[in-house]
Amino acid sequence: MIIKRLTLFTFSLLLTGYSLASDLYVLNTLGETISYWNGTSVQNDAATLGLYPNDILLKGDTLLALNSGNATLQLLNRFSFAPINTLDLGTGSNPYSMTLTNDERLLVTLWNSNEISVINLRTLTIEDTIPTGNSPQDILYLEGEIFVTSVDFDASTYAYGQGKVYVYDGSTYAELAQINVPTNPQKLLETSDGTLHTLCTGNYWSEFGQVVRISTYSHTTLDTLNVGGSPGDFGQDMDGTVYLSAGGWTAPDSGQVFTYTVAPMELIHGPSNPIYLGQGISNVAIETDVAGAWVSSFSSDQVFSISSTGTINETVTVGDGPGKMVFGSSAPSALIESKQAPDVFHLISNYPNPFNPTTSILFQLSQTTQASLEIFDAQGRWISSLVNEQLSAGSYQKTWSGTNSLGMLQPSGIYFAVLKAGSGQSVIKMNLLK
Repeated sequence: MIIKRLTLFTFSLLLTGYSLASDLYVLNTLGETISYWNGTSVQNDAATLGLYPNDILLKGDTLLALNSGNATLQLLNRFSFAPINTLDLGTGSNPYSMTLTNDERLLVTLWNSNEISVINLRTLTIEDTIPTGNSPQDILYLEGEIFVTSVDFDASTYAYGQGKVYVYDGSTYAELAQINVPTNPQKLLETSDGTLHTLCTGNYWSEFGQVVRISTYSHTTLDTLNVGGSPGDFGQDMDGTVYLSAGGWTAPDSGQVFTYTVAPMELIHGPSNPIYLGQGISNVAIETDVAGAWVSSFSSDQVFSISSTGTINETVTVGDGPGKMVFGSSAPSALIESKQAPDVFHLISNYPNPFNPTTSILFQLSQTTQASLEIFDAQGRWISSLVNEQLSAGSYQKTWSGTNSLGMLQPSGIYFAVLKAGSGQSVIKMNLLK
């Protein structure tokens, strides 16, 4: 058997877990459920949510779901979808968006209360509240600062006031700046050009979509791109293309996606030449280190994986009224959050993959060391051990026959081979098909 040598870059991706495929979690706003796509099949109604779920995030192996209607934060296990806990955010507060900080805290905008709720995720308690502008919508924690959009909506007249981005110190919560932006700033996006892009949707009838580029250092606007239409969400892929969900509600296949380049800011697809698919394109999600985007079609109950030219790579039928989406590595965090020692070992690959029922796992050691090679299932449960001994430097090939420690054949699914050597470990994903 020929063992292909991997480049250092490819090997580093294997070690950090980036070579592992991602799972997609879709929040169904009307169905009040979560749909789960593992790359080959979809599980709808995987979890039941509260009234009017509006945002979803992933922290480790925990899904965070924000329900605007009954003002609750739900925590669920992302593999079993079992409920972990629920936090009441205050009747009528209308929680809208959330972001994670780097110190185990969650920040949530409260649309009706004109506040930001500071939640300690370790204790699941509300530690503090930060007064902010009227009708706060999106929120982003970036380099120790908190950025919040204020759309200043008047429910009695259905009118929008002056759009603003508020900036707060992430530790003291002191206000640092108020940045005036165009009407209805709905979303914030950290981009590869080192600036903050703000998507301003307009009022839907006389003012239309604009993207404002903001300096996160001087807290000033740099320039503005007139996008047109009424886009409501956006995300940037690894190639520097930004995808905007731009509605399109008139008929099947009338859904619209706009695109522009980050640097320079130049519109590629706009109202005159949108990417058409589905109906009512509502949200955008980007998979790490992958070109293209996933967009959700609110009216056709589908999500699409598309390229920058509009080619549809994947179409998945999900629950009722899909909106926000989030990606997570298909490996449990306990398997991918590991110390690395690339000078000590190389976990190369398994062959064949997919396999039935036998596969060979290839690895190399650069020095004599205690090594273990173990198999886990997609939920992180130990299946069997192939190696647990001191090994000399050299290349090794171990065979897994798709069985557990008792010799029982395992069902089809995703499995992980985890090599530990010295103080480090590395993971590869394997697909058992029967």
